[in-house]
Amino acid sequence: MNQINYDEFKKLDQINTKLRPKSETIYEELTDFTKRYRNLNTQNKEFFRTSIPQNLKRKFLAFSGFLAEYAIYKKDDKYISAALLFHSMEDFSSDYRENIRFLILINHSSNILGQDLEKYITNEIDNYSPRAKRYFEQFLEREKSLNSIEKFDIQLKEIENFPIYTKL
Repeated sequence: MNQINYDEFKKLDQINTKLRPKSETIYEELTDFTKRYRNLNTQNKEFFRTSIPQNLKRKFLAFSGFLAEYAIYKKDDKYISAALLFHSMEDFSSDYRENIRFLILINHSSNILGQDLEKYITNEIDNYSPRAKRYFEQFLEREKSLNSIEKFDIQLKEIENFPIYTKL
């Protein structure tokens, strides 16, 4: 399927971002959603990004954090790419500092998987708007020491065998 329909928006909107998803199905659905976004042509990606309600855009950032944790849990980098695509769809439209906070989590997760975040950002570059490209590039240009989870008073804990980012 190369389209994203209204029912999928409704389904995403129903995901409670106050609690981490317990079902593996939700993580797979989030990842599948990003695959469908990736398959849209440039014009449809732009239309899609501008059509997302603001409340759902905020959820997209939470989804990226959940996927960063899930990437560690599954030891699978496809969730890192999916997390970045949620940032692309959100298009850095809220407070850039919130995007940075979630990019820090994704960066940390990719490091745990033994990969550099730049690789993932570069691999998805064709799926970003000019605005998102600029912000991703700025993130990569930041002093690396600023991109640690400790700088954001965040720690990674394991709760019931699942990695979770929490406040220090």
